[in-house]
Amino acid sequence: MSTTKGFLYQWLTLFVIWVIANSSLDPQILSSGAVLSLIVTLLFTRFSGAYREISISPRTIYYYLLYVGVFLVELVKANLNVARLVFSPKVDIHPGIVEIKTKLKSRTGRLVLANSITLTP
Repeated sequence: MSTTKGFLYQWLTLFVIWVIANSSLDPQILSSGAVLSLIVTLLFTRFSGAYREISISPRTIYYYLLYVGVFLVELVKANLNVARLVFSPKVDIHPGIVEIKTKLKSRTGRLVLANSITLTP
């Protein structure tokens, strides 16, 4: 059952991204997106165990909305900080590698954290 649920969630995620990227509800675009999402999901579903761990409940939706809100605020702050650095005459940065310990145990949590880090400059 968890494999079927993971398959469905992965297909749905890819299809929603397709619809958002195309900004159209044209039946041809929706059907081609559904087929392409299905093909990609069939090819890669066995490699992505994170989707099998997803469970949808009111609590999950609450935490998702909370995460999106915090993430968007931090994304805007990070982009403003980068813009400030780009336009400042003297750049005072100290590049380096930072190791951060996390208490996240699930693959989904670590996946979301890694994607969030790579999306912020």
